Amino acid sequence: MDTRGPTAARAKRASPNRLGWAVQWGCVRMLGFCPTEGLSVVPYAVVRFAAEQLAVEAGEFAVKAACH
Repeated sequence: MDTRGPTAARAKRASPNRLGWAVQWGCVRMLGFCPTEGLSVVPYAVVRFAAEQLAVEAGEFAVKAACH
């Protein structure tokens, strides 16, 4: 088994981290910036959409947002 490369890196990423990153990147892409008040101001519909695209639970975003 190859322990290097993108496949190995993806296996080490937790769902809350992937979801948080996707929401932050979406904010930057669509708004041109990431909210400075924290990610708790991001509408739930946005979080739910990103979670569906990543096939993770939207509730995992609360774990990520609580860390910031």
